[in-house]
Amino acid sequence: MRKSIVIAILLFLPFCLRAADSDRPVMSREECAKLSEYAPQPEYPKEARGHWWQGTGLFAVRVEISTGSVDSVRIAQSTGHKLLDTSAVETLKTWRFRPKELADRRDHVAPGNENPIAVFLVPVIFHMKSKT
Repeated sequence: MRKSIVIAILLFLPFCLRAADSDRPVMSREECAKLSEYAPQPEYPKEARGHWWQGTGLFAVRVEISTGSVDSVRIAQSTGHKLLDTSAVETLKTWRFRPKELADRRDHVAPGNENPIAVFLVPVIFHMKSKT
């Protein structure tokens, strides 16, 4: 008998890629660890697991540099399922970053803002696999 285990994976690519709709680099696992003080993984919704919905999405996270708080999250590339996208967006809104480290990073700073904003592209993968 096969036992199924469900895994929600928040995957940060180990190198910088360029997103098709943005000139911002995708945040790597190392960058996330260095810059964040609170970055939980999105919950894999029960309904999505029940339907075996899987997907990979890319989310633009805007962060106020002075506070480290997430200002907004935009779907740059959908996972293909609204339920998964919503889980990712709601979780990413709770992330907190270290203001000092953000201030030191100029490659993510959005130009022309009165209050400096950093923009990161964060990939999120919802993946299920079976264990035999």
